[in-house]
Amino acid sequence: MKPVTKNINPIYMKKVELILGAISLISFILYFFFIQGSQITFLLSMLFLACLYFYLSFFFLNNLRLKDLIQKDAFKGLSSMRIVGTILMGIALSIIVIGIIFKLQGWPGAMAYFVIGLSGVLIALVVGGVRYVQTKNSYYLPIFKRIALWGVLGGVFLFIPHTYWIELKYSDYPAYVEAYKAAYQDHGNEELQDKVDEEWNKIHGEDATDFPTEQNTNDTTGMD
Repeated sequence: MKPVTKNINPIYMKKVELILGAISLISFILYFFFIQGSQITFLLSMLFLACLYFYLSFFFLNNLRLKDLIQKDAFKGLSSMRIVGTILMGIALSIIVIGIIFKLQGWPGAMAYFVIGLSGVLIALVVGGVRYVQTKNSYYLPIFKRIALWGVLGGVFLFIPHTYWIELKYSDYPAYVEAYKAAYQDHGNEELQDKVDEEWNKIHGEDATDFPTEQNTNDTTGMD
C-alpha cells in the first residue's frame, strides 16, 4: 500500500478553504465601501472557515478523506504526535478566526481568543520547525504557510483597536466617529448612545442597518 500522503489528496477541502478565505477578504473590503450585505457575508464566510479548521483541518493537513476514519490503514503512517498536533493546530486557527470576528464587531473577549490562538500556532511553529529541520519533510510547509498567514493577521488585529476600523470606514463623518468612540469607552451611557444613534441616522437614515456595533455600543465592554 502506498503512503497515505501520496495516494489521498483532499483537494476539495483545500479549495473550500481558499474560496472561503477569498470571500472573507472581498466582503471585508466591500464593507468599507458601505456595500449592503457585506457584513453578513463576511461573518458567515469567517464562521464557516472557523468550522472548517476546527472540524476538518486534521483531514486536509494529513491528506485524508472523511471516509478514512473507518479505515485502519489510513492512519498507519501517522504518528501520535502528528495526529494530536494537527488537531490542536486546527483548533488554534479556528480560534484566531473567531478572534478576528470579535475584534471587528467590538465584542468582548477578542483578546482572550487571540492570546489562546496565537499561543497555539506559536507552539506549532516551534515544534514543526524542529521536526522540519530534523526530517526535511515537505509535509510541514503548508502548515508553516497557514501559521504565517493567520499568525500575522491575528497579530495585526490584536494590536489594532476596534475603533480604528470605525475611523477608517467613517473617515468622512468625524462627528459620528467621535460619538461612537465616546460611547464605546463609556459602556451603558444612554446619553452617549443616543448621540451615536442620532449621528448614525444622519448617515444611513432611520431604517438602515449595518454592523450592529456601529449603531449600538451597549453590547460591548469598551475593551479591546
